[in-house]
Formats: sequence, structure tokens, C-alpha cells
Amino acid sequence: MSIATTLSLAALFAFGFTNFLWKLATPSKPYQPSYLMIQGITYIIVMSIIHIIQTHPFTTSPKLASLAVMGGICASMGSFATFLALSRGGEGSKVFPIVGLNVIIATILSIIVFHEPITIQKLIGFIFGVISIIFLTR
Repeated sequence: MSIATTLSLAALFAFGFTNFLWKLATPSKPYQPSYLMIQGITYIIVMSIIHIIQTHPFTTSPKLASLAVMGGICASMGSFATFLALSRGGEGSKVFPIVGLNVIIATILSIIVFHEPITIQKLIGFIFGVISIIFLTR
């Protein structure tokens, strides 16, 4: 198994647990921005520790900073919308699969922007993804 696949599996579990923790928190009726800000502060602390351990200078460019800000805005909006859906009675077994289809958006944009090839496997994956959402949300 490649290191990229191993790290992808680690991310799968980490994000899965993150989403599950959101669902665990919703019965307490948290104010979503407060909860997500604490999560964000934790993110900053963990990234700071990783940065210190790696001993790499803090560097970026205006272009990368702009992409990071746009990504942060999108992640904040997505996190807030997901948490709000869960807090408003959304079932995790329905909300998470729908939100998980975000990979289709990223894949389509990668095909358009980076001219990645459209393969039969990708098309079948899209079809299965949509079919799974239909089954999971009924």
C-alpha cells in the first residue's frame, strides 16, 4: 500500500470521527459557531505543534494565502451547514453521506481545471455515489 493511500485512510477515519463527534454533540444543543471555534482553535494548536516538530520555516505566498483563505471560508460554511443540519434533527446516516458527495465536486473541478482523464471507473463511481445517496436518504 502506498504512503498516499495509507494517509488517505488515516484522513478517512479522522474525518469520520470528527463528523461522529458533531452528531454526539448535537443533543446538548450547542451554539454551532462556539463549538466550531473551539474545534478551530484546537486545529491551530495541533498545526502549530506539527509546524514546530517539523522545524520548517513558516512560508507562504500571496497566492497560497488567498487559496487558504478561500478554503477556510468554504470549510467554515460547510462545517456550519453540516452541524446545523445535524442540530436541526438531521440523521447522521442521511446527512453524512450527502455531505460526503463533496468528492464529486472536487473530482469534477479536477477534471475541468487540471484536465484529468474521465475514465469508466470514475463514471461508475459517480453513479454508485448518487445511487448510494438515494438509498441512504430514504
